[in-house]
Amino acid sequence: MVVRHHPLYRAVVVAVIGGTVILAGGWAAELWRFGPTTNTFFARIDRTVVRSVDEMVASLERTASLVATDAAVSSDLSSTDTQPLLFSAIRSAIASPGNTDVSVTVYDASGSARAWAGRPSEIPSSRILNDESYFVVPGLLGLRLVYVHPLRIAEETGGSRRLGSVAVERMISLTGEFTRSVPNSYRFTTPLVDVSLRTVFDGTASIGTPFTIDIQAPSGDLLLEGQVLEEDLTDARMFWRRSVGALVLGFLAFVLAIGLVPLLVRPRRALPLSHIVVKASVAGLGSLLGYGLLRIAVDLGFSDSHWALFDPEIHQSIRFPTLIRSPADLLLFGLSLVGLCLIGVLAIEQTRLARRQMGHLGRGLFSSAWLIVHTVGGAGVAVALVGLDLLIRDTFDSTAIDLLHTSLHPWNSGRIAMLMGMLLAGVAIVWGCVAFLLGTHLPWRLPPRARLYILSRVTAWSLPGAVLVGAGWVPVVPFVAMLAGSIVLAVAIPFLRPRFRHASHATRVLTLFLALLVPVLLLYPSLLHHGERTKQRFIETRYAVQAASHSEQLQAQLTDALGQIDAVSELLAIISVDDFESSGLDTDQAFSIWRQTDLARLRLTSAVELYDADGRLKSRFALNFPEYSGRPSDSQVTGCDWEVYGEIAPFGSDERRVLHAERAVCPSEGTPDADGTLPASVGAVVVHVAFDYQTLPFISSANPYTELLRPPSLPNLEGRTGQDVELVIYGWGLQPLFSSGRDAWTLGDSLVEQIHDSRDPFWITLLKGDRQYTTYVANNRVGIYLLGYPAFDLFEHFVHLAELFVLAGFIFLVLGAVVGVGSWFIPNRYRFGRALLREVRTSFYRRLLLAFIAATLIPVLALAFAIRGYFTAELRADVEAGAARTAAIAQRVIEESFVLQQIGEEATAPINDDLLVWISQVLDQEINIFNGSQLVATSERDLFASGLLPTRTPDEVYSAVILSRLSSYVMEDSLASLQYLVAATPIPAAGRDAVLTVPLASLQQEIERQIDELDRGLLLGAILFVLVGAASGLYMAERIADPVKRLTRATEKIARGDFNAHIAARSADELQQLVTSFNQMAIDLKSQQVQLEKTHRLEAWADMARQIAHEIKNPLTPVQLSAEHLLRVHSDRGEPLGPVLRACVESILSQVRLLRQISSEFSSYASSPIVKLRPTSLRELVVNVLDPYLVGLKQRVSVSVDIPKSIPKVELDRTLIARAIANIIENALHAMPARGSLKVHTNSTLDAVSLKFVDTGVGLDAETLEHIFEPYFSTKVSGTGLGMAIAKRNIELSGGTIEVESEKHQGTTVTLRFRLR
Repeated sequence: MVVRHHPLYRAVVVAVIGGTVILAGGWAAELWRFGPTTNTFFARIDRTVVRSVDEMVASLERTASLVATDAAVSSDLSSTDTQPLLFSAIRSAIASPGNTDVSVTVYDASGSARAWAGRPSEIPSSRILNDESYFVVPGLLGLRLVYVHPLRIAEETGGSRRLGSVAVERMISLTGEFTRSVPNSYRFTTPLVDVSLRTVFDGTASIGTPFTIDIQAPSGDLLLEGQVLEEDLTDARMFWRRSVGALVLGFLAFVLAIGLVPLLVRPRRALPLSHIVVKASVAGLGSLLGYGLLRIAVDLGFSDSHWALFDPEIHQSIRFPTLIRSPADLLLFGLSLVGLCLIGVLAIEQTRLARRQMGHLGRGLFSSAWLIVHTVGGAGVAVALVGLDLLIRDTFDSTAIDLLHTSLHPWNSGRIAMLMGMLLAGVAIVWGCVAFLLGTHLPWRLPPRARLYILSRVTAWSLPGAVLVGAGWVPVVPFVAMLAGSIVLAVAIPFLRPRFRHASHATRVLTLFLALLVPVLLLYPSLLHHGERTKQRFIETRYAVQAASHSEQLQAQLTDALGQIDAVSELLAIISVDDFESSGLDTDQAFSIWRQTDLARLRLTSAVELYDADGRLKSRFALNFPEYSGRPSDSQVTGCDWEVYGEIAPFGSDERRVLHAERAVCPSEGTPDADGTLPASVGAVVVHVAFDYQTLPFISSANPYTELLRPPSLPNLEGRTGQDVELVIYGWGLQPLFSSGRDAWTLGDSLVEQIHDSRDPFWITLLKGDRQYTTYVANNRVGIYLLGYPAFDLFEHFVHLAELFVLAGFIFLVLGAVVGVGSWFIPNRYRFGRALLREVRTSFYRRLLLAFIAATLIPVLALAFAIRGYFTAELRADVEAGAARTAAIAQRVIEESFVLQQIGEEATAPINDDLLVWISQVLDQEINIFNGSQLVATSERDLFASGLLPTRTPDEVYSAVILSRLSSYVMEDSLASLQYLVAATPIPAAGRDAVLTVPLASLQQEIERQIDELDRGLLLGAILFVLVGAASGLYMAERIADPVKRLTRATEKIARGDFNAHIAARSADELQQLVTSFNQMAIDLKSQQVQLEKTHRLEAWADMARQIAHEIKNPLTPVQLSAEHLLRVHSDRGEPLGPVLRACVESILSQVRLLRQISSEFSSYASSPIVKLRPTSLRELVVNVLDPYLVGLKQRVSVSVDIPKSIPKVELDRTLIARAIANIIENALHAMPARGSLKVHTNSTLDAVSLKFVDTGVGLDAETLEHIFEPYFSTKVSGTGLGMAIAKRNIELSGGTIEVESEKHQGTTVTLRFRLR
């Protein structure tokens, strides 16, 4: 029974059951998913592909039907009046459910496009004017399925007339990546395996493999052939099995990790050292085993994954390539260090408890052994921190991602995993260092808070680190920050440990979060140092070299391109075809050559020209290269080998160095004829390449497609290191030759002098506006190169710290969830979460604090979202206005250049690509001109010629500018994951329906950058506001809850019977009223307690009085009867008693009478008389009571009564008040044993009458006066002490009050007050 409840037993049971279930489920799912054999697997793939294509076909037919049945389509399609209706009909059809990525075009009877939407392809007229058909169109982006539906209208004669056609198309597969040429096959993704699709044309042979899928149109014609290799089927099944195995191993590692949680729980009592060693060893081996299982699981299931989390291209350690091969490995490494750190901390804590319990503590402080142990501890900490610094350095050196981008947005699993791995490693190593430092003084008994001892410990711990810093072996600021933080934590832990042990659950949670946050913040200087070091290394070793050697690189790239042109097999055929047309210059033939070279791959500023045998230019394609006028278009190239030369040529408004290469295309490529002569050429190829620093790989381009088409050697990663680097090049004449930014840094005299004095590169800080840039300055014979990046200011440092705060919170939540699951394995486990919730629910203070935090957080978040929305809208409006201005400027430039071209010419010069390239150089923006539905000219012909961009006018632009006649229009466009703005404006000089468009990716990037900065600033502001709100809430909650706490403590005292509890009022608000009311309640309760005690005492005295009266009366009667009988017998006999005997008898009778009087008084006090109120004259009552005393008092005491007859009668019990007055008079007479006076007088008001008795007796002191009404308290030797108690009772029973005023030797005044009714 004990074994069943052991945590490890539970973990083993869960692991076995869970692993078995996963394996069984994976096997069953494999049979259901893949089938038992390869043939069944392929059959399922076949059905899946055919069903997907059939669904696409049905969607296309449904969309075409919606367009064809619209009323706008039944009229004349060639009329301009129907175009707005046609566009509206198409948009309505596309808006229907299921029409994702659908493009629609409506053609008239002549095959001209009248309305369109989406990104339609260019379809030949023969297919448009044909009957209903299906076909596929291959392209750079992928394979498109096209459905052409003829539009017909019924004639009155009974026939039908064709109005036009509707073409609906949809992407059927993607290429997977952007390439420079149309691929031979396309990838069709299915849930089972990817299928290779191949287009089928007439005369194309079938693949003919066993695993071929025929995809047919509804008419039965073959559209596509799909192929699945048997190896792919086998790999898919094996990948599934590896994934199941990885899932099993991951589950086992997870169960092992949470099964180790009980070993990390602090024991309730100290354990023997042997047990501690065993537990630590088991936990350590378990952590290493779990890490190994996870590593195997990652390698098994995700080795071929394209996820950034497991991609070695994103991160693979340079120094530890077998240990860390991906971001996931770094994350697992950090988690394993955290586990080992927890085990070490627990072991040291348990060892401390064990040694304290055993008492094996030394006292040799400051001895040589003490100093050696603490110094060795400091050396161990220094080594650990050096290892952490090496890990961080290796991580930065092994990736191209900018790890200083610490925000969670945008989410990149690889970057987040690397950041979390470094932070977890930092947390583990810092706390491991703290535990190691605390372990150095385990053998000694520590004096409590001895400053000298603390200072000596800190000195010994710091000495090895100081040696490393002094030797320059570690970065100073990062290392000192982590070392100082570890030492401070080690010093503070002994003082904080008792408070943590007795703290509330909420305080413990906050403390644990701070324990995670503090090392994360200590790690920031190291992240900053290595991030900037990596960026500077990139600049020194890559960017500066690329900029300085741009000329040599360009020549090498041109040489490679020339070799690639020589390898084009169809070059001779293209040149030999005599298809020269005087109507226009062809670009397709030159483009087909250009796209197969590095000129296209690297997007170099270049041009390729093809000449026929007569030297006429037959085809030309250029990328950002204006028409070259350095050689006549009819010149002859005679050499069959490449001739390369360079020159300075006009390039837009500037002059640039240009490389030219040309050679003739010879039929036999230089092989001599039989007579030894070389054959004549059939044409020539000319290549131009311009020196353009904008093509450097680290320069961000304004062209929206450059980043999308970046070659694989230059990965386009989010947050790429060095993406904010700017390049400025100066000539030795100190004139700027190139600037990648808007402005160039100014070369001051001191900087120029420093460059001249030393040709070695150096770093310097330069200002651009109000922003500091860390700048690298290099030079060569060409010029001076300045490469810089903006330095972080104080605001950005705070933003990074805020982002690390959020990241630490995310890590804390994840680790908390794992620990929460692991608590299930703890026997008799304590539910910390439930206890925390119960604590919050039952604590007014904590609920109040949470309410204040929520009251701060919710408005702050709402305000942040409102501010973000407002500024985003304003920013977008400004950008769109700027885009419209850019388009207007481009419009004016084109119109002016168009006018200039017409001067002195009879015909209008055409608007062509060369003109737009020249203008794009002036404006630094790409430009396109459309006329009607077709592209006329562009400065980026390669993108349209390759099919990456459609040559159709964007439908939104056409509707807004042509149909609605807007002066300008700005829209958002996208290509794959790239989003950018397009500004459009009419350009009448190029045609009635001509439109100029300008793609503005730089403005879109500016919007995204500013929104990102706004988000980061809002995050910092939100965190600061929340922290301030939490601090304010803590203060306010303390102010509000403190009276409640004090009230609670006072209430507990009152509940224990302490009615002296009193609360000091510290405010002048409602809480003060509450405190005052409580204090008054306490006073009232105290008074009631006193009154209750008095009542209980009086009841006790009354009971005693009854008993005393009874006991006294019983023996008095026979004594009195016996004495009287003795006297009577002797009197009857006539025998007088002797004098002595008579004196004794009379004394007995006197004492009997006295005892009877005492007994009568006791009986009177103990009884509860029936009160009979009736109107009574106080004058008569006083006189009647005083008369028996007047005869015997004439000689020594004077008595005066001053009670007017006009005093109204008072309702009272005459008998009770008479006895009370008699007791007052007897006390007064007793206080005047010699001479004195007694005055009785009255005072009356409207509602009361006062009766005062004033004597001139000996008086009473203050202490006696306090007890005068207590029963059995008397100042007389023979008194019972009941007289005044009886008087007070009788007066109060009649509705009156009695007060006594007296001073020693001054007499006494007794006042009776009765209300008038």
